[in-house]
Amino acid sequence: METILKPTGVGEGSQDLHFFMDELFPSLSDYQFPEMELMDDGRLAAEYPGLGSVPVRQRLIYVPKTAEVSVELALVEVENDADAEAVKAVFQKRIDDKAAAGDGEWKTHANIFAGGKYVLLAVHELSEYMVDADFPTALGMG
Repeated sequence: METILKPTGVGEGSQDLHFFMDELFPSLSDYQFPEMELMDDGRLAAEYPGLGSVPVRQRLIYVPKTAEVSVELALVEVENDADAEAVKAVFQKRIDDKAAAGDGEWKTHANIFAGGKYVLLAVHELSEYMVDADFPTALGMG
């Protein structure tokens, strides 16, 4: 089983991703998300192999509480460009695997955004708009 590195925490100049999700994200009301929960480490190792071994400051992966919905939101803050590239590769593999398994939402509505030390994966019918507009601005990336 993969060893999961614990996030080191919010650093100076970092956007607190928990605060973002609790306070700011609900105000972005254009997006109708189902009820979401944080993915646990066991599921992380199974569904995002390799992500747990990338050193990160913050790592939040939100999945719907009901399995019938193909929506996901993963936010990661890394220390450097190499780690950002590693996270993007893991996210892309997740997209490819889900799309290959026949999940149409992952095929058509999964988008990755990287800016500075943040990497975001959004799987949602409005994900392209999210990563081009609201999220980068709200996280201080655009």
